[in-house]
Amino acid sequence: MSEKDKLDNNTDEKFMDFSKVDEEYEGELRRKLTPKERFFRACEKFGDLFMLNIFFTVTSLPIITIGASFTAMYTMTLKMVKNEDVSVKKGYFEAFKKNFKQSTQLWVVIMIIIALMYKQFQVVFSGRSNGANLLVMILGLEMLILSFVLPLLFPMIARYENDNLNMLKNTLLASLMHLGTWATVYFLWVIPVILYYFKPIFFIYTWYLWFMFLAAFIAYTCSHSLYKMFDKIEAGEQ
Repeated sequence: MSEKDKLDNNTDEKFMDFSKVDEEYEGELRRKLTPKERFFRACEKFGDLFMLNIFFTVTSLPIITIGASFTAMYTMTLKMVKNEDVSVKKGYFEAFKKNFKQSTQLWVVIMIIIALMYKQFQVVFSGRSNGANLLVMILGLEMLILSFVLPLLFPMIARYENDNLNMLKNTLLASLMHLGTWATVYFLWVIPVILYYFKPIFFIYTWYLWFMFLAAFIAYTCSHSLYKMFDKIEAGEQ
């Protein structure tokens, strides 16, 4: 064997792929975490979610910016699920600024639709409309479409770039094709509303948690399912 061949072999060995070794090493680290280390990691995650929730609350106060706030929050929780090492403050406001225009435009459209649906609801139950049955059918269809679009809309904006019409269309398709993920996100946000409706006393005792932690915690919990859904979409699966 020539000196050149020996050198090539040595180079191959030197630059071999250590990715699997790294994965095994990380796995060993995870298995060897002590209860104290796990506690501090949980505290760190709680601190990130607390700060994220504060940013979300403050930027949502103008109401019209709620869409951009949800998009920025989901941007960060998706990164947290992936364990990306990012600054919550920097990452949140970068995402807020980047997606502000589209998120706000679609949020305004949603608010207009909800306002129109409320007017339709009033007309139906006032008994002043001769076509009440048709109006009920239209109202039901609008509510159904909105319930499938709204839960996944802002996570989709956080993940993908598209024009407004295609974003709405793709969000509806994603919800219908991944009903498990849609149901998880939908009910995690809706259950507290139902609970407060039937037991208003719970809201009195827990309202402050929404300003401190709950919104970011729900988004983070949803993001575990959302991340799996995005992986399937990008892999071309259904």
